[in-house]
Amino acid sequence: MQRILLAILCGLLILSFIGRGQTTGQTLMTDRAWFSVPVLSGLTYDSITQTGVTLFWITDAPADSKVWWMVSDSNYQPLVFTDSLIVLDAVTDHVVSLTGLQPGTIYRYCITSANNDGTASDTGYFITQSNSSGSMEAYFNHTVDTTVNAGEKANGDQNFEDLLIDRIGHASHSIDITLWEFANLTAIADELVKATKKRGEDPIHIQPRAQYTIDRYPAGTRDPGTEAGI
Repeated sequence: MQRILLAILCGLLILSFIGRGQTTGQTLMTDRAWFSVPVLSGLTYDSITQTGVTLFWITDAPADSKVWWMVSDSNYQPLVFTDSLIVLDAVTDHVVSLTGLQPGTIYRYCITSANNDGTASDTGYFITQSNSSGSMEAYFNHTVDTTVNAGEKANGDQNFEDLLIDRIGHASHSIDITLWEFANLTAIADELVKATKKRGEDPIHIQPRAQYTIDRYPAGTRDPGTEAGI
């Protein structure tokens, strides 16, 4: 009889321990389910136009969508976001379209997704389309055979100095020049300095580099008849 009672007591103790373990495990699983701080991933953008862009990202838990943006003009610019857009719908696939942007402009942006348990964020840059047509023209300082062109006819027998001076005069922000031969083109350096002064900037930033480039190949050190194209 004593053995039977002892066996029953042991069985009850085992069931009690198992029941407590199951209850504890279920409670922990319930706590994890309720604790859902969003994790953000897959940030990208698409549908770029001259005045708009669409941002996309994903969160592993439902959360809202917020975007802040600003015009970016340097790497060390203070982050002072001037515009924002908030979508309060709690979703996991986030799609936010921005409008009213400036053409050909670099923007810095910050996104956040928040719910009752926390906030996730990320940052990036995007560039809107330019007003430029994107067309390109080829110029050579010698005669060219345009019958072999692949769709774009080159301009032959051109005066590079006149062309570059004209482009420098029309530039409103910056201009990039790549040439094989830059000897004796002092008028180009003069035009660069003139354009710099016109914008109210110190020409010392452009003059030494322009003069150095010109003096790298003094007159007579290279064939003045060298053929080139831009």
